Amino acid sequence: TMGFFLQALRSGGKVADLLENTALDLRRTEDLKKELQSATQTYVIFVAFVIVIATPLLMAVSVEFVELISSIQGSVNIGLDETAGNLSFLSSKLTITPVFLNSIAYILLAGNALLASFFMGTIGKNKPLLGLRFFPLLLGASIVIYWASRIVLHGLIAPA
Repeated sequence: TMGFFLQALRSGGKVADLLENTALDLRRTEDLKKELQSATQTYVIFVAFVIVIATPLLMAVSVEFVELISSIQGSVNIGLDETAGNLSFLSSKLTITPVFLNSIAYILLAGNALLASFFMGTIGKNKPLLGLRFFPLLLGASIVIYWASRIVLHGLIAPA
């Protein structure tokens, strides 16, 4: 920019026009930076929503579904009569237990929180390790939402 000014002064050009165009370019650059920052904030909010609300809710639904099917299988006696054909999905034993799925849910929630914190560090400061400060918050919030979802779902769909 200084080189342009010096060249304009030497050649007798219009320095005022040059200054106005430079100021306009600087304003456009600042506007683009603000727009980019806004877009990245939107991505961070979306990732946080998925990690803190969507994933724990879906995991709670999965665990409650497996618990419900296991309790139905335990309470229904299916022999070799005609009802076995109508309830074929209840006739075989589930290989996935609710306890196993609950353990997997914790592992998934921790892994997602860790990866999301790296992502947030990369988006925010271009350094993944700086995102580790978000990990405890993301993990704690997702576990709280997971347990709250399980309690609500268990109350809604508990077998009678």
